[in-house]
Amino acid sequence: NFSASEIEDAWNNLQAKINQEQKRNNAELIFVHPGMTGHTLNWPSRNYARFISRMERRHPGRFLFVVSHTPSDARFLVAIQEELSKKKNEDMANAVLFFDGSEQGLRNYMALLNRAKLFIGPSTGTLHIANVVGVKSIGVFSPIKVQSSFRWAPFYEKNKYTELVIPDVVCGEQFKCAEHACPYFECMAKIEVDWVVDKAEELLAR
Repeated sequence: NFSASEIEDAWNNLQAKINQEQKRNNAELIFVHPGMTGHTLNWPSRNYARFISRMERRHPGRFLFVVSHTPSDARFLVAIQEELSKKKNEDMANAVLFFDGSEQGLRNYMALLNRAKLFIGPSTGTLHIANVVGVKSIGVFSPIKVQSSFRWAPFYEKNKYTELVIPDVVCGEQFKCAEHACPYFECMAKIEVDWVVDKAEELLAR
């Protein structure tokens, strides 16, 4: 539970950061959280960036994309920054805000999520937080048994505000990826960006 003043304080802090970095103001928020700890398979970081780019093309000027992270997620940000710095995306400079959640703390991050229109991220804590606070969410999951949505799906998995994205493969692995020994390697890269964008559109329309 969050008080109105707590949410307002978190929002005002975000607005100050938006203004300081000259990002898009008065826009709806989509939180993109590409990072995770551990060895669970993830969607390629460039695809998170391509998701941002394609959502922007479909809805010019509508959203501010908040790429949330903590210092341990640095390796996931490199490919996103490279993809978004390409010439074709140069008009999006004010549409993407990189947000280090460790600066203001977890509760501040949770309060901000209350204002989000959509969240997308892998099987990690932030997805579960978004799900619990009632934000429309897309969760990207590995097909490996101990990493799968059968084990780690968000608590409110079956509500109309949650979509799980999983590679369309038959994975026989229980603990870790077989890599080149698997005919579907790399299966996570086979999750099409446009398919995920369509899922986002469906969620936003509900």
